[in-house]
Amino acid sequence: MNDMECLDNLCKNIEVERVKLGYSQAQMAKAIGMSLSSYKRMLAGEMNLRASIVLKNLYFLTGKSCWEFMELHSPILDVSKKLRLLNHSQLAAVNTIIDLLIAN
Repeated sequence: MNDMECLDNLCKNIEVERVKLGYSQAQMAKAIGMSLSSYKRMLAGEMNLRASIVLKNLYFLTGKSCWEFMELHSPILDVSKKLRLLNHSQLAAVNTIIDLLIAN
C-alpha cells in the first residue's frame, strides 16, 4: 500500500468512526483537538499528514506503534505489545481463544 492509499484510508476510517460515535464533524474536530476547518481540510487531503506516514514507517521499521513512542499505557495497549512477540502459530491460537471469549 502506498502512502497516499494509507492517508486516504486514515481519513476514510476517521469519518467511519465519527459516524459510529454519532458526532458531527464539528464535535469530532473538537474531540480530537482540531478546528472544524482543519478537520475538513484533513478529510479533503489538503493538510500535510506526513506525520502519519512517518508513524507508519516507524511501525514497519521498529514494530512499535505511535502509542509506544508516546509512552501511553492501558491494558489493551499492553496486551497488544505482547502479541508482537508471538510467532504465527501462537497468534493463531490467541486469535482462536479471543474468538471463543467474544462468542460467549
